[in-house]
Amino acid sequence: MIILGAGMAGCLAGVLDPKAIILEAAPEPTASHKAVLRFREDKISKVTGIPFRPVMVRKAIWLDGREVLPTPRVCNLYSQKVTGKILDRSIRSIEPVQRFVAPDDFHLQLAEQCKARIKYNSPVEAISKKHLRVGNGGIGLIERAKDESILSTMPMPTLMKLLGIQHREKFDFQPITVTRYKLPGADVFQTIYFPSPNDSVYRATMTGDDFIVESVREISAIDMAVVCEAFGIKQSSLVSVSENVQKYGKIAPIDDRMRKHMMFTASADFCVYSLGRFACWRNILLDDVYEDFFKIKRMINTTTHYDHKLEALA
Repeated sequence: MIILGAGMAGCLAGVLDPKAIILEAAPEPTASHKAVLRFREDKISKVTGIPFRPVMVRKAIWLDGREVLPTPRVCNLYSQKVTGKILDRSIRSIEPVQRFVAPDDFHLQLAEQCKARIKYNSPVEAISKKHLRVGNGGIGLIERAKDESILSTMPMPTLMKLLGIQHREKFDFQPITVTRYKLPGADVFQTIYFPSPNDSVYRATMTGDDFIVESVREISAIDMAVVCEAFGIKQSSLVSVSENVQKYGKIAPIDDRMRKHMMFTASADFCVYSLGRFACWRNILLDDVYEDFFKIKRMINTTTHYDHKLEALA
């Protein structure tokens, strides 16, 4: 198997398939995911050998200077803030939930387990049934073995363009800015949503002593004052760590039938399977990526075209 992309989904797939080769466009390892990373279960911890910490996460919503409930109005404000559309988002429930927290360097630990098989500086420029054309790194034309499968983690619109699959879907996404701080002495797990359209911040999270602020644009001093008030902390106690922009921060869904049709066409006609949030263009957790990997393995091993289609469209 050839895996396209050494992001978190690609590296996880690489750990699950120790014979796979991973092609990555970036020249070196990068931890591209800077936002909050929590898991519903500890399956990935067990299979990778990377310890996760079980925690109880407390949630709240801050609007107009006070805590509020997730009414339809509040949820719609939040959804429009992060996607430009009225959709069902995680803000709908603020009940405490148990989660598993990975270490800060989780992505880099995954990459380390796959390092001998990751080919950096290797952007894929074309895909056909028989070949892959890879630029920059000097790999050039890769001849695909008969029925060799490719696992793509690249964004769906990028893959469709490479494969020449025609569609009329508009892939809406919004970049986000993730600003990280340390809060010395803290050891709690809390998330507060900020649905107000007047604030740039839409969510802030305390994970142990990590303080992670996610925003739809650059954070102002006024925005940070609001965030600190909501958490009941002093802004002067925060130690700045980093600020990063994620291009595909928030994605809006497309027609589900067309989404599945495009993925099925890629797998049936080119033996290219999509894995990950951006590749499948749906809001999922890494827990779901883990399950999807084994679903793809079943599809690859399916003997009939009919069964393959049933699995792909499920």
